Amino acid sequence: MPPLRMAVLQCDHTLQTKSGDCGEIVEQWISRAGHAIQYPVQVSRWNVEAFQYPELDQIDVAVISGSPTSVGDRQEWIQRLVEFTAKAASDQQVFLVGICFGHQIIAKALGGEVGQRDGGYVVGVVPTYLTELGKQLFGRSELNFHQLHHEAVLRLPDGVQAIGTGVSGDNHGFYLPGRLITIQGHPEIDAESMDCALELCRESLGKIVSQEDAGRVQHDHDGDYLGVALLEILVGIRKHN
Repeated sequence: MPPLRMAVLQCDHTLQTKSGDCGEIVEQWISRAGHAIQYPVQVSRWNVEAFQYPELDQIDVAVISGSPTSVGDRQEWIQRLVEFTAKAASDQQVFLVGICFGHQIIAKALGGEVGQRDGGYVVGVVPTYLTELGKQLFGRSELNFHQLHHEAVLRLPDGVQAIGTGVSGDNHGFYLPGRLITIQGHPEIDAESMDCALELCRESLGKIVSQEDAGRVQHDHDGDYLGVALLEILVGIRKHN
């Protein structure tokens, strides 16, 4: 069988961990899922901060990574990413996956609203409570992921369906069958990588990171479970088409 061609659109190059940088961590997460279900995946990485993008006819899936940058920032690379995402979303052959910043970018590209969430930063492993659709997709009522964000999708794009919410009701993901899926959390991240991310952010977070927040970094999470479930969805779409 031909491999599923997955392009990781890497939106951060500041994070450096024992597992690698942001793009390498996402690639490893995808590869573990492929190995778990014994389905071939071919992963490429693209530095979108340097305006590097794949041709849409050369990929099956585009995975937009996390980033410490705000979706509302007016940097040129972000504007270009929004444009590429809107174009990819209109392509019937490419499936979009958004992680954290990527979740918010997809929302913005499709006409949703992204902004500061009430309550400030969310840090550590916290639950995403799945909607009825989310339960159907993932086979559970809730999933726990690492989180590190202070912005949220305040209004969903037209036509998509929510798949989960956070403890304060924030949107934690949405789905458009056969076209795209997003997650506000970081299913690709482990505790060591999140500690590195917090160290990078500590200057800006300051006292916002409490002992309770820091303690949640060590909690068990469902990142690899979601990776397998997501890849099974993608393989099912390919077989259906």
